[in-house]
Amino acid sequence: MEIENINIKKYIVHILDKNSDIPILSDDEHPISEEINDFIEKHIIKIFKDKGLKNAYFRDNSEMKNDCNILKKDINAFTDISIKIGEKLFNIIRNFDDIPSCDLVCVVFNANNENFLGILKFNYKPSFVHYVKADETKKVNTIIKQLTTLPNESQKINECALINLNDKTLKVLERKYDIDGEKKFYLSDIFLDCHCETSDKDKIKSFNKANKTFNKKYFDEEFKNSADIKIAVKDSIEKEGTINIEKVCDDAFKENPEMKKIYKDHLKESGIKEKNIEINNTEYGEKVYNKQKIKTDNGIEIKLPRDFYKDKGKLEFVNNPDGTVSIIIKNIGKLIDK
Repeated sequence: MEIENINIKKYIVHILDKNSDIPILSDDEHPISEEINDFIEKHIIKIFKDKGLKNAYFRDNSEMKNDCNILKKDINAFTDISIKIGEKLFNIIRNFDDIPSCDLVCVVFNANNENFLGILKFNYKPSFVHYVKADETKKVNTIIKQLTTLPNESQKINECALINLNDKTLKVLERKYDIDGEKKFYLSDIFLDCHCETSDKDKIKSFNKANKTFNKKYFDEEFKNSADIKIAVKDSIEKEGTINIEKVCDDAFKENPEMKKIYKDHLKESGIKEKNIEINNTEYGEKVYNKQKIKTDNGIEIKLPRDFYKDKGKLEFVNNPDGTVSIIIKNIGKLIDK
């Protein structure tokens, strides 16, 4: 979702520190401040762009969904609903040691003419600040550790939900924590009571993992074939902003239709069901797919631009009579010590 502008209408802050017996819940909204508005807006924009963001849908009997219906009809119910949200989240995090304390910011905002309820969990981050210790005779400047600072504008919020008040769909960022001895997504399963789709980030991870197992199984991690797949992926990202599975298969295996079918079946068996995996960021393609690492059996590692291996004027592989391979890198203007 591309965000053109954000208009914050209301926000409130609740302190959920598990070192206290009870949460410190605000009785009223935070005073409007241009500086704080800007701080919250920047975090919301960053959340919408996060590749880990998951589309989600409330379960039928979700209490949170009912509260959102009330808020849609009566925005003046915001404070009471936010207090209810704060109490519920505090009761969850205080019962599980692994879940961090936080300042909870609930915010009603408009984005692209849609009204949202944002539930932003600002987990505490330790930081160091200066402190002046003074008495009647002298002062000493010291450094102390502050345990309850919030993520700044350049840092990410790792746990939050953005709820569309019109259609009640959600966008969720979450992390797994130890819940009764098992790593779980408590935010969606316990707190929000919703079902999440797989994020674009996790789809990409699954796709890359499937490629790695495929190369190892069928090509013994042979350089040329693995490079063919990665170049096909890079081309798809550059041209379409997505990983177009069909196009990748066609381009990577245009000379081997039998292996193309095996590859497509492998992706399906690995849980890759999408026809397209959204990227919408050509920089990602450059970062992940533009370089090819070669590692020899005697420990030499070489990183090359992905397209080099197709250009014999730059790179050549020579199969020697004894079964070994020589790599010739050509037309080098200068060697630099890194």
